[in-house]
Amino acid sequence: MDVTVVLTTVGGPWLTGQLDALSRQTRPAEQIVLVNNGPRHAVDAVAAIWKPFLPQLEILDDDRTASCAFARNVGAAHARHRGLLFLDDDDEVTPGYVAAMSAALDRA
Repeated sequence: MDVTVVLTTVGGPWLTGQLDALSRQTRPAEQIVLVNNGPRHAVDAVAAIWKPFLPQLEILDDDRTASCAFARNVGAAHARHRGLLFLDDDDEVTPGYVAAMSAALDRA
């Protein structure tokens, strides 16, 4: 199944690790929606570094409600694919994560 990764952040220091992990997937996500739920444009510089390695990366700034659940819903509303994988900036997925989760969605 084609998947969209919804990645939430408030501009924390861990974002680089998660973007690095997503760039090393054996099966990349078709879309990565990075939802910045912190100060506007707080992640622009970090995202710009990773954009050449993650061309499917899209950035949304939305701080109307400071909440992970709110940020996930913003990302889900922007997703182009039925398969949704929700991650936070302090996660670091293994290289086979997207492939395994996509396969699980195919079976479910």
